Amino acid sequence: MASVFIHDPEGFEAPGAGFPNSGFNLTLGPLGRIIGVIGLLLVLCACLWAIAEYAEQKAQIRRAETERYIQAFETGPVADAWAKLRQTGTAPDIRTYGLRAEPLEAELEMVLGYFRGFALCVRAGNCDPERARMYLGERPAVFLDAHRAQLEANFDGVPLDRDLQVLLPPEEPATHIWP
Repeated sequence: MASVFIHDPEGFEAPGAGFPNSGFNLTLGPLGRIIGVIGLLLVLCACLWAIAEYAEQKAQIRRAETERYIQAFETGPVADAWAKLRQTGTAPDIRTYGLRAEPLEAELEMVLGYFRGFALCVRAGNCDPERARMYLGERPAVFLDAHRAQLEANFDGVPLDRDLQVLLPPEEPATHIWP
């Protein structure tokens, strides 16, 4: 026999109303408890496995994106621009470099755009920072030091040092040698 839930407008329930067997108790034997624990452990293991797979896939994507940036630096227009800038030396002085002292704004813009894009990739977590620093070494710092005057003239207001800081190797702590 089914009982009907009767709700009083004042918030009281009528006597005898409610669901049948409202004191429902599920009693499991020892085998049922063991199966429940095993099921819970299997779900937990599956979640841990899924997290590990996700982390591995994210690391693979990060390595691939880093290698794409490295490949772009070794070949193509960025490599050509870097080679031209290296040929001009550190100061565009016509007496030192002859006629190679032409302004290289396009090359500066190309290399700066590459370094800023790579730095953004590292900051966003899409590129591996250790691999980027290992590959580039001091190149971003050398680039900034060699062409700072031209960069500041062409890109006034752009925070160059801050943008490229993530690509530079971490500064080693000073070691004090006591006498």
